[in-house]
Amino acid sequence: MFGKYESTIIMQITDSVIDKLKHADVGDDNLVGIDSRLEELHSLIGIGFDDVRMLGVYGFGGIGKTTIGQVIFNSIAYQFDGVSFLSIVREQPILQLQEILLFAITGVKDKNLNNVDEGINEIKKRLRQKKVLIIVDDVDHSSHLKYLVPDRDCLGKGSRIIITTRDKHLLCEYGVDAIYEVQELGFEESMLLFSLCAFKRRFPEEGYVELSRDIVDYANGHPLTLKVLGHSLYVHVSTGFEFPSYELRYLHWDEYPLESLPLNFHGVNLIELNLQYGKLRVLWKVSKLHEKLKVINLSHSQQLVQIPDFSDTPNLESLILEGCTNLENLPSSIWDLDSLVNLDLSHCSNLQKLPEIAREPGSLECLEKLCASNADLISSQFHYSLAGLCSLKILDAHGTCLTKGAISSDIGSLYSLEELDLSYCNLMEGGIPDDIFCLYSLRVLDLSGNHFLRVTDAISQLFKLRVLGLRHCKNLVEIPELPLSLRVLDAHGCTSMKTSSSTSLSPWQRQLNCFKSAVLQEIQELKYSSLLSLPVNGVSQGFSTFIPGSGEIPEWISHQSVGSEVTAELPPNWYDNNEVLGFALCCVYIPQQDEPESSTSENAMVNITQPYRLGCELTFLDDDIGFLDDLFYGSSCQCDHNDGVSDSVWVTYYSNHAIKKKYRSDASRHFKASFSGYVDGKPVKVEKCGIGLVCI
Repeated sequence: MFGKYESTIIMQITDSVIDKLKHADVGDDNLVGIDSRLEELHSLIGIGFDDVRMLGVYGFGGIGKTTIGQVIFNSIAYQFDGVSFLSIVREQPILQLQEILLFAITGVKDKNLNNVDEGINEIKKRLRQKKVLIIVDDVDHSSHLKYLVPDRDCLGKGSRIIITTRDKHLLCEYGVDAIYEVQELGFEESMLLFSLCAFKRRFPEEGYVELSRDIVDYANGHPLTLKVLGHSLYVHVSTGFEFPSYELRYLHWDEYPLESLPLNFHGVNLIELNLQYGKLRVLWKVSKLHEKLKVINLSHSQQLVQIPDFSDTPNLESLILEGCTNLENLPSSIWDLDSLVNLDLSHCSNLQKLPEIAREPGSLECLEKLCASNADLISSQFHYSLAGLCSLKILDAHGTCLTKGAISSDIGSLYSLEELDLSYCNLMEGGIPDDIFCLYSLRVLDLSGNHFLRVTDAISQLFKLRVLGLRHCKNLVEIPELPLSLRVLDAHGCTSMKTSSSTSLSPWQRQLNCFKSAVLQEIQELKYSSLLSLPVNGVSQGFSTFIPGSGEIPEWISHQSVGSEVTAELPPNWYDNNEVLGFALCCVYIPQQDEPESSTSENAMVNITQPYRLGCELTFLDDDIGFLDDLFYGSSCQCDHNDGVSDSVWVTYYSNHAIKKKYRSDASRHFKASFSGYVDGKPVKVEKCGIGLVCI
């Protein structure tokens, strides 16, 4: 008899141990930071107290709510009569979850429930007076709680309900007893978790400390991000690198530490290879075919001396070698890249020339963008290197020193060219051939910082030209008639320009920021008479200028306001009054020390950099009218902005003729201007602004 009793006790102990072991592990060895969180949670759960308690756990996605719920469940489940962990409830039907809950706690699989109301009633009946642990994970709607969590009075003493969610408001609305917010990991915890995932050890491998720090900073304490990046970037360096090279599609590794890719790297499915700022000397030492590779970016690899034969990458579309200062030559097979669209060789200071172009038609026939700034690629052998690039749309040769002070007339054969930067290229008088003005698709032309005296009359033939840069052409004395399509003329610092009274000149000449121009000085002094003297009918939109260190809006601008917005009431019949020429818009601004603001205006100049930019949004406030126009003014001349030391003024003239027909009625009477912008990447503070009517 005693033996039977003893065996029963042993069986009960065995069952209890097995039950505890069953819930002992979450299956994740990388539970970094869990202990401190569990300690606080256990105090909120209050095991040992007889009350029925409901606890909410909330935090953003991937912060570890589910993991915490699983660990809690496994550590205390053995102390309850029945337990159920309902995971990711937002992705499952409630009726199915009710059946799972009932089976988990009672161990009995009944007939299917007919509806959720029947389900919650069954749950209340079956769980009555039972001490249960129910964890409802990832709740996103109150219906989950209504139909899955029974009332407190239906549960036995000591029962615990734990709810995890991203929505704190949902927990407050339901009336839980306590709420625990899951916090991000600290830096040390983040570094430990990342190291365990990426290196299978507690600390980063030697040579990867800085990279690991950058990744940890980027993850900002988010456990899921750290795990994903850690597992994705897993490397093993004891016997060399182990890339998943056969399946890899995209490889981005800044500051790559080796002189070449390893011999066991195959990359047959690689589409993009991005190894910027690394220590590469050669890309790979053994020739391997990479037919799927479309992008190679090795920019700022300053030790790079050799590029592999391009016959290995026949479908390459983008080759970026910016700042590869030790690269001296490129393989002649570059001309066989029929799919190449983008070639960036800027700041390759030792790259003297491209290989001589193949004579067969179709070489680089798809090339649309060539960046060769500060590289001597368009000097004496220019016609060998670039002639025949019939698809080229963008050519950036900024800072190329042309020893003969001229470029080849063959540039005229680039008939698809839309943007051309020849700034600071040592161009002398006569150095720009007339053929350049056969580029009828040209929209942006930058000739700044050169030494010619005048621009050829042929520029008027560029009927699509919208942006012309002539800043700091200190010898420039004359500009011919400009095409009517021109929207932006940047001629700051052209100190040899003289005022001309010729009526044949485009109105643009009278708007140049040339400090020997009497007209401009009048505008900078904000004289009303200077605005009236402009040939307004020739100005499609208006003009703008900066006045550094002024700080005051002139008195004749009648509508003034503190801050960045101003509103003016227009006189009746303003739209049909020949005496109303337009509007003078003005603001006083100073740079702030805030974070940079981005600028995405469609009018932004492409090749002409603009560290200084102001914008004005014009709006009619009357019903059903709204937005009128966006104005902008950009400049790259430091002298115009007084280094942000004192308040400066932006004044812009907006012609009456620029206002579209649909706005020209007495219904449009309340005119609002809103100013914003940046100087040197810093947002400006607009201190005051104004609107003035310009009338004859």
